[in-house]
Amino acid sequence: ANIDRDTPLLSYSGAQKAISPEFYVAEHSPIKIQLYGEIRETDPEFWSIEKKNLTRSINQKVLDHIHEYGYEHISVFALGPPPLLVQLGVLLNEKYPVRVFQKIRIPDTWRWQEDKNIEFKVEAPTDKEKQPVIVIAISGSDIIRRAFEYCKDSASIWLMTVNDPNMNIIKSELQLQKFRDYSRKLLELVTTATSWDTIHIHMAMPNSCAVEFGRVWMPKVHKNLLLFENKKDYIVKTIKIEN
Repeated sequence: ANIDRDTPLLSYSGAQKAISPEFYVAEHSPIKIQLYGEIRETDPEFWSIEKKNLTRSINQKVLDHIHEYGYEHISVFALGPPPLLVQLGVLLNEKYPVRVFQKIRIPDTWRWQEDKNIEFKVEAPTDKEKQPVIVIAISGSDIIRRAFEYCKDSASIWLMTVNDPNMNIIKSELQLQKFRDYSRKLLELVTTATSWDTIHIHMAMPNSCAVEFGRVWMPKVHKNLLLFENKKDYIVKTIKIEN
């Protein structure tokens, strides 16, 4: 999907290199999920339209193939706005044999790098009675300030972050697995702590993290999620993930 006005370019050869030698491609061409919406993110209808497009594409091009051909593994290479990537993760949930990859900037590759430890931190609010909000600051820290200013005193805010948030922080599969574990525990913690039916999500995280955050969300187990898109000059409600 477009990120602002930019159209990401995905390299099939780069994807092939990333999965080898553990896996080999089952077909000579990839399953491409591309959104063709003509409207911009600032249009009020953008998120609902693209959510429908994404859901239809995943059902027809991916899930139907899994059921028909019995694929034992799917490798996912995704770029796009974080709310749509979370929705992608919800669709490609933990019931399916999915392995998510991260586009690494330095070096320029999709191949997982040597593992380096990342310490995730979770801070809970003292007052847990207000509207529950989760702020995830992995790829940048400015979202913390923006989210707190947006929520003011109307929310109970849980924060998940790392010591040095940056866009190139996730470089190994073990780091991504650790993020998954923390995300699952955080969703369980907030779901248990609040009587509200919806958790608001403000996020700055790598693409792979956004997909995996969606994958660990479980219907009928966790509360509904309302995803926000945080830009430098505005914050907007986007996609609601409901039981």
